Amino acid sequence: EDSSITRRYGGSGLELAICRGLVEALNGCLWAESVVGQGSTFHFNVCLDVCVNPIASQPELALIAGARILVVDDHALSRQAIVRKLKDAGADVSEAESGKQALSRVRALESRNCFDAVVLDSSMPGMDGFELAESILALPGCSAVRLIMLSAGGVRGDGRRCREIGFAAYLPKPIIGDELVRILARSLNERRWPDHRKRPFAGLGLHP
Repeated sequence: EDSSITRRYGGSGLELAICRGLVEALNGCLWAESVVGQGSTFHFNVCLDVCVNPIASQPELALIAGARILVVDDHALSRQAIVRKLKDAGADVSEAESGKQALSRVRALESRNCFDAVVLDSSMPGMDGFELAESILALPGCSAVRLIMLSAGGVRGDGRRCREIGFAAYLPKPIIGDELVRILARSLNERRWPDHRKRPFAGLGLHP
């Protein structure tokens, strides 16, 4: 499905170099077994401690539990994966498949305060993520909502535009592990910045 130049003509090997560096930093070893015409298999081993109680070791889950979060994405599988991840973390999650539907849901809650956070895709037909974010922040009672932008293909200037609008973070797709949960937890904990324009911004993997 990836039609990029890297996919069609081969990559630079940077990812493998990064993986090797990570494995060696953990005192491990990485190697490959390759057969011409058949392909390659990469292996690695590292020695890690066993976490006896991994759930209890994640304080961010306590911040996510009960939080009202709206997930907006026109891609059903992507949206469902995010919803499932946030529900597993204990959040009260709603979903919308378009900017128009999302705005309708936010307006319905307006009199009872806005969602605690909105996770939205950058590229959606009709109303994209940037337009939706500006519309949400303009609604009464919604100026403090935490906005998290997800993008499968960011372009130069997106990071600056997110800061100007008031996003808490901008993350590349696909979301890896509990990255979104951690970012949301940190954002929800930043309640001392009532003005969204003064909040810290987590622009990960972005063009400035």
